[in-house]
Amino acid sequence: MASVENKQVDSLLAWLRSASGDPQAPGTLGAVVSRAGLGKTTFLTQLSIDCLLEGHNVIHIALGQTIERVQAHYDTLLAVRISDLSRKEQESLLVEISRRRAIQVFAERALDHERIERVLTTFRRHLNLLPRMVVIDGARPKEALEAAELLKKIAREHDCQIWIAETITDVQKGKIGRTSPGGDGSGGEIDLLVSLEPADNAVRARLLERTSSRGMQAVDLLLDAENLFPVAAAPSDRSDPRRHILFSGAARGTEDTFGTFAQKWGVTERNFTFDGHDPARKNGLVVLQPEELEMGNVSWSYFKAHVKRDFDENERFKKVVQSIWHLVNPAGEVFFVGNLLPGGAVKGGTGWAVELAKHLGKPVWLFDQERLCWYEWFEHDWRACDPPNISHYRFCGTGTRSLTAAGKRAIGELFERSFGPPPSDNGA
Repeated sequence: MASVENKQVDSLLAWLRSASGDPQAPGTLGAVVSRAGLGKTTFLTQLSIDCLLEGHNVIHIALGQTIERVQAHYDTLLAVRISDLSRKEQESLLVEISRRRAIQVFAERALDHERIERVLTTFRRHLNLLPRMVVIDGARPKEALEAAELLKKIAREHDCQIWIAETITDVQKGKIGRTSPGGDGSGGEIDLLVSLEPADNAVRARLLERTSSRGMQAVDLLLDAENLFPVAAAPSDRSDPRRHILFSGAARGTEDTFGTFAQKWGVTERNFTFDGHDPARKNGLVVLQPEELEMGNVSWSYFKAHVKRDFDENERFKKVVQSIWHLVNPAGEVFFVGNLLPGGAVKGGTGWAVELAKHLGKPVWLFDQERLCWYEWFEHDWRACDPPNISHYRFCGTGTRSLTAAGKRAIGELFERSFGPPPSDNGA
């Protein structure tokens, strides 16, 4: 099995290129396969971003998703990729990318190759958008691979490369790996097959390249478990606080305290606010514009039904609720300090962060200031648990403004369990 050192590549396309020559050759079909939950959607999105950053056109077809969700995923990953650029350079690049990327969503998950053909034809005829890469995400299990021959035909006719995603078992993956080109229909038309596998705190991407002359070649690459971006030859120790980012709202009480401890340990802060809001912390302040706040829109009846409390629907509070989406969406996990109510809701408007995290399937921990106990959301209910650690590079810290001494102590102990004693030179 060959191996590619991560330090030699800075993108998924660079990795594929180093292993297989031209991974974007027109008429080719690629597939990323794994069991559920390992990041196939993120892999395809990162691959699309690579193609866009190289100056090519991309069409992203999402089945069973909303355009807002797909767009938000791109925004989150792009923000990290271009963070070293100036604000002006970022804005210019994002405008250029928006011109070269088209997102087409369908409510149904059924993969209809004729509909895919119509989409590509429409974009070519009416928008003169000729994609170098087309990614198709969200198909039902088995459908993407079963349609491989037809998708390969579409890729040839439209002179582009198509990438698909498939949830698959290890046994199925082995069968695909043994299938020769033009074989039994279980993946024989695939030119580039990438499997994702768990590897400690990372994800291992394994390329099984199909060629009639060389057979298969296995090449591994370690990826960050959260953003599926190449990491150093081995993933860094997650106990290093400098690699972590706290997402919070900088309000008085819990959020202010999370920020204070983050500064003490050297954790990067991203504190989201908006015009008219007076944040208690200024570190890492991000002022959300109206169009960015709109991304966190939710119907008021839905909001009240989930937080189990009636709130006045005023403009300022609506913006607070909208801003919470920016705290939770990019985070890998959510820590909340407050009070658990009968029925499982969390007291206060910021309890929306907990409900949103549940909806997005993120790990959620809550410290109850009355019971002096940590709880985790497990399946469909809260259960008492041992005090947690911060285990994701990006995490959200939020909660009540009425923070008690016990709540503050719980936050400090969370940081110390996760990162050890605070560095002596960071202060508070």
